[in-house]
Amino acid sequence: MSFTQNTVCRMWTFWIFSFLFVLQGVQAADETPSSAAGSVSSTHAEYDGNALLLKGHVILNHGLGKMNAEEAVLQKQETGREFPFSFIHLEKGVSLQLKDNAELLCDKADLDFQTLKGSLFAQEEERVVYTDLTGKGTPVKLFGKEVDLEMSHSEGEDKKSSYHIEAIWAKQAVTLHYDTDFILEAHLAHYRKSPAPHAQQQGFADFPGTITALPQEGGDRCHLHHLGDLIDSTKAEIDLLQRRFTLYHPIGHLVSSLVPHSANSAMRFHADTLFWDEPKKSLTLNKNIHVQDSALGTITAEEELKLVQEKRGEKSFIKTLATKGKTRLDYLPAGDLTPQLLMCHGSMRLDRNKLQALFLSPEIHGVVPEDRQVYYQESRLAALADKGTLDFAVLESQLTPVSLTLMGNVRLFALGKETPNRCSLADRLVYAPTTRTLILSSNPGKRVLFWDEAQALCISAQEIHITQDPSNEKESIKGVGNVKFSFTSEESALLHQLFPFYKKEDSPHE
Repeated sequence: MSFTQNTVCRMWTFWIFSFLFVLQGVQAADETPSSAAGSVSSTHAEYDGNALLLKGHVILNHGLGKMNAEEAVLQKQETGREFPFSFIHLEKGVSLQLKDNAELLCDKADLDFQTLKGSLFAQEEERVVYTDLTGKGTPVKLFGKEVDLEMSHSEGEDKKSSYHIEAIWAKQAVTLHYDTDFILEAHLAHYRKSPAPHAQQQGFADFPGTITALPQEGGDRCHLHHLGDLIDSTKAEIDLLQRRFTLYHPIGHLVSSLVPHSANSAMRFHADTLFWDEPKKSLTLNKNIHVQDSALGTITAEEELKLVQEKRGEKSFIKTLATKGKTRLDYLPAGDLTPQLLMCHGSMRLDRNKLQALFLSPEIHGVVPEDRQVYYQESRLAALADKGTLDFAVLESQLTPVSLTLMGNVRLFALGKETPNRCSLADRLVYAPTTRTLILSSNPGKRVLFWDEAQALCISAQEIHITQDPSNEKESIKGVGNVKFSFTSEESALLHQLFPFYKKEDSPHE
């Protein structure tokens, strides 16, 4: 049986396997076909008892949605359904407009409604395109050379069949455009649209609204682009509903920095995992973390590092940087300032607005263990304390440390084989690296202890001030408040306990 555009000018009805099937000829390009499930229209149709061949402006209204193509082949299925074809093949300019307002565009499509599987293909220089909106109206566009579909089937009270896409597999040259600002490139992507009917497949998130992306085997990586940011990873998971990203073994850089005004400002990093919460503007790195900021230096952390971003005008910058676990900050200043190192075992929090970093130590029964204190080091001196703060100033697009404050059980000692032995005990230390001025102070009722081997100097006072002339590096050491030039036996014993190199006999005034 054959119909052409010249002879098909009205609605034709066919009874095929006891079903009503409507074949509607196209009279004009803009004519709207019937929206009833099971209706089709085309300019040419042939039916041989097993398959229906359609050509020219093919339109199918199906339980999956509205389908458009230039050519179609429909294979019959068992009787008892309102749409008597179990397999649909579409070619040339294929468009699937799904009932949930999503859309698929491709060159060829095979849809099997018995196995509930589908395969879509693109021309050689093109890709299959899937477009959707998440529950919050965020646009999603998925590209791939091939796309496989997993579908589900249900029947309403009227016994009409309804089909839904459960999952989408995009393969080869996969690109995901998400929320206008995010672009993810991968070799394979799995989009779970609905709850998984079976157990989770290994390596893929099976929660509704999640995309899992993988690179090609052999050392390649997925690539996430975001407004100049670039992050490579061995695997990427995206929660489209919550707008959250999880990247595995990420390596990348952010154009955001602690000083956003620099043209070359950037933050480079790698870690075991990255959790990016877009609504909260936070990025959390976990395990084996290494971060290099152009304005600050290098930060390594064993457990966690969390960045919170803030946007001012067209620039984004890091508002806060916080770590948990053992953390090390290596600062390499510009000019003649010496490199500085700060390390803690509890947590670190750097506040960009306050221009201050806070370093804390873990406590056991309210006491900080000696081997878990905050540690500070520069070329010729080092110090330990229960906690510390580092204050910065922005100079020449860099965060320059201007004041270090250490508090609680402060221990100061010299570094380097060529540096004479010296040590000190205090409750508080304030150090200005730019002027090399150091003030040691004690709590009420206690004293600062200072010993210098080269000068055979012992000082016990409420405060001790140490300044250095930058022109000749000569030091001035001054005691303030009830100054004594000797130690008691208890003070000497304490110094020897904490500093094994301390020599009691070098305290002649005791």
